[in-house]
Amino acid sequence: MKPIKLVLQSFGSYQGKCELSFTDFNHGLFLISGDTGSGKTTLFDAISFALYGKSSGNGRSGIMMVNEQSDASCSFVQLSFMQNGSVYTVKRTPAHYRQALRKVNGQYNDIYEKESVELILDDGNVYIGKLEDTNAKIVEIIGLNKLEFEQLSMIAQGKFMELLHADSKTRKAIFNDIFDLSQSIQLQSHLANEYKTLNENCLMIHQRLLYIYQQLRFKDSDAFNMIDWQAMLVADATQFIQSYRDLLVKQALVAEDNQQQIEILNQKVTHALNDIEKGKNHNQTYDHYQQMKAKKDKLIFEKANIDAIKKRLKLNDNMAKLSDNVARYKDTLAKINAQDVIIRDINGTLPTFIQQEEALKLQQDKVDALYQQNYEPYVIAINQLKQLLNQAKQEVEYIKQKELLTIDLKQCERQESQLLARNKALIHDETETIRFIEKHQGINEKLSNIQSKLNESQQRITQIEQYLQLQKRISDHEKLYLDKLNVYQNKRDMYVIKHQHYLDINVQYNDQLVGLLANNLKDNSPCPVCGSLTHPHKAQLSDHAIKEQDIEQANKAVQFAQHEMELANQNVISIQSVVNELKKQSASYQLNDEFITQYKQTHQLLLSEEASIKTIVNEVESAQANLRGFALKKQQLNNELMHVQQTKADTSSKLALINQHIEHIHLQTKGNSYTVLNQKLQEKQLLLDDLKRKHTQIHQQYDQLKLVIQNNQAKLESVLKLKTQLQEYATTYKASIDAGFKEHGIVDENDFNTIHLNPLQYDQLSNKVKLYEKDVIETNQMLRNDEIQLNGVYQPIDLNELNQIHQTLRDDLKQLSDGNNALVFNLNEDNKTLDQMSELIIDQHRLLHQLAIVEPLAQVANGKCKQSASLDLVTYVQRVYFKKMVDAANARLVQLHQTSFKLSCPQIADLKHIGEVGLDLNVTSLLTNKQRNIQTLSGGESFVAALALALGMSDVIMQEKGKVRIEMILIDEGFGSLDDQSRDKAIALLHQLVHDNRLIGIISHVKELKEAINDQIIVIKDVHGSHASWRHE
Repeated sequence: MKPIKLVLQSFGSYQGKCELSFTDFNHGLFLISGDTGSGKTTLFDAISFALYGKSSGNGRSGIMMVNEQSDASCSFVQLSFMQNGSVYTVKRTPAHYRQALRKVNGQYNDIYEKESVELILDDGNVYIGKLEDTNAKIVEIIGLNKLEFEQLSMIAQGKFMELLHADSKTRKAIFNDIFDLSQSIQLQSHLANEYKTLNENCLMIHQRLLYIYQQLRFKDSDAFNMIDWQAMLVADATQFIQSYRDLLVKQALVAEDNQQQIEILNQKVTHALNDIEKGKNHNQTYDHYQQMKAKKDKLIFEKANIDAIKKRLKLNDNMAKLSDNVARYKDTLAKINAQDVIIRDINGTLPTFIQQEEALKLQQDKVDALYQQNYEPYVIAINQLKQLLNQAKQEVEYIKQKELLTIDLKQCERQESQLLARNKALIHDETETIRFIEKHQGINEKLSNIQSKLNESQQRITQIEQYLQLQKRISDHEKLYLDKLNVYQNKRDMYVIKHQHYLDINVQYNDQLVGLLANNLKDNSPCPVCGSLTHPHKAQLSDHAIKEQDIEQANKAVQFAQHEMELANQNVISIQSVVNELKKQSASYQLNDEFITQYKQTHQLLLSEEASIKTIVNEVESAQANLRGFALKKQQLNNELMHVQQTKADTSSKLALINQHIEHIHLQTKGNSYTVLNQKLQEKQLLLDDLKRKHTQIHQQYDQLKLVIQNNQAKLESVLKLKTQLQEYATTYKASIDAGFKEHGIVDENDFNTIHLNPLQYDQLSNKVKLYEKDVIETNQMLRNDEIQLNGVYQPIDLNELNQIHQTLRDDLKQLSDGNNALVFNLNEDNKTLDQMSELIIDQHRLLHQLAIVEPLAQVANGKCKQSASLDLVTYVQRVYFKKMVDAANARLVQLHQTSFKLSCPQIADLKHIGEVGLDLNVTSLLTNKQRNIQTLSGGESFVAALALALGMSDVIMQEKGKVRIEMILIDEGFGSLDDQSRDKAIALLHQLVHDNRLIGIISHVKELKEAINDQIIVIKDVHGSHASWRHE
């Protein structure tokens, strides 16, 4: 990766926009020079942030790199670079807080904006994807992650000096930071943990088997006590399972025999229960049979009474026709009487109606004569009054128009007066405006001077506001830090409590397992732990048993508490880092409260003066605008005045014409007003309406009375005809009734009423006969059914004896079932227990097999093999990298003809046996080929050796990465302690690298380097932040 152009704004100490182009400086050695803290390393931070979203070194996030003295929303870093001949551009905006556009609860809150990134590919198109996708694409293009990129691009000379003079143990720690050996460390730790876990799990399974063994139910029974089961379990668990299952099979056969006997007893109980049910049914049938016999005797006794009722009903049926004739005859006589009443009523009212008709006819003739005489004169008079009324109505309208025109005329006169007054005032305002403009001719120049001072003051005020905002953020974060610290302390205390509880119950559980094991020890039997045949001091079993679930729950509680504590600690560290960074930024402002107060007062005075002058400027501008409008206003006033005067003349003409119309109409109506004429019209109309009403009313009354008379005459004729028919029907019914009385020997109607049954009496007697006959049939049928069911046995069965037999069978069945159920339950439980033990034994065999594989691997990986020196896996991998670094470093040193030594790593056989070894480093003289301690190198030799070692590491990593090539390397400090000769050697070594088309940058403030290196990036820092630019000499 070779940079082409770097642009950063509001990033780190760079407040404004900074652009650095590397196109004119394609390769060679250059210097990044500036004072301490000026922002030299920030340039590499910007490159790292653009590519990976974090700064170099401790990897500060983007939000921590936003410049606090500028607008956070303007912060970004843009890097154009070349990779494998293709050009890419990445622009990244850090996460930041911006002020909300709207107030919440009276104040503007800060809104968090997430980090964003834009990647332009070599074809000019923007890569489409989320933030994570774009980050992954950048890593794919460069071929390095952040740690690898920093190892290749940034050489921290101080760290490699430390690496050069460190012992083997310290070098291991440094290598853990330099190289990503996480996989080797994880593998070594995994093997050690796996070996430990397998050992612990094997012991736990053994203890679990002993514990589950105690749950077996048959182990102490008579059929099982001929074998020492526990000894067999310890000696051969698989044989134990097989032998115990064989005995369980025998017990299962016993349970099957018991089950057959239970089924036989079940059948007997069922038969006994059926006999009881049959006996109950027989006794019920016998009782019912006795009841039916009694009922039959009662029915025989009632038979004579029923025969008499049947005879009376038959007589009543024969007299049914005679009864109908009697009823019809009575009904016909009642109808004849009703017609007589109607005839009397009509004959009483008809003469009166005829007299009224004659009198009403005379009145009708008089009204007709009066109507013919007056109708036409009334109509003529009404039409004449209507014509006069229309003329009067038109007069009223003219009077209204006159009143409106009079009002309009007065309004025109008033408007004319007002317009003349306005014209006079307008002339006065024009004169005053000209005077005001002339008075304030130099006001704009004065405003410009004040605004210039304000612009200068506003820049400082902006810095003050940023400083105060920064102070508030520091205060808020310090409060948050105390809160998070309190949370962390609480979480830590909770973790200690949970962890101690876990340790306590583990001890109790282990003691409990020992107690269970000791409880089963027998004299002359070997202990499964130590093999002793005597057991003088057995461990005691605790009264309160601890379950495996309790240990598992306690362990989960410890893990959860530890996770919560670590999260809380991370929060504390994160907030503390933010507070430190904010305080560092705050110190750079170099402000105090007295200066801030004084400057704010000065700024406020300038604002007040500016406001006053702006007010005058606005008034002058308004006056100038008004002056331009005075001529137009005067023209508008003249136009309005002419319009009002014309309107006044038109209104006067219309008013004169209206007065002429009013006088003409007044003569025609002879002075009668509209109201008087309307009243006369209404009086005439009332007379005409009354004449019409009387004429119509008398005709309607006469026609109605005539219709009533006709209806009564027709009704009288109809009633007389109906009466004649009814009299004929009555004569016929009477003759039939007399013949019927004679036939049945009935004397008269009273004698008939005594013999004849009414419908209610008839129905009651008929129903009584039907119920009796139904009872006889049903009783005889039930007797026949009961005799069939009794089957000749006409006495009850004794149920007590049957119940006693049934109870005895049930007791036998229960006793046998309970015993067999207990046997089957114990069999099932022991089989389940054996299944659990079998699974544990399978797990035990599997774990032992794994242990046989893992144990030698763990010993090798953790350096526990019996060799000349013990190297763990991580140290071995580090040694491979270290030897490659030393070889590459020696290749660099050989190129320097002034160098008389090379670096060397001892062979494994030559390593010491005490302490941590494997990464030892010596110096070999090129003249004598003798080795000496690395500490014997001089300061200059150490610097050159450390630099060669750093460059060697870069070579090794690029070799490991294959096609990956980094064409820019930055070396951070380390030159200040060198003498002239050593510095020249170091620079010579770096000049050899630039022939490989690389950019080599040295970050330093050493004066001598400025003279030795022509191409320089000069970094300075002032009140406006850091600035960087190229200088070529």
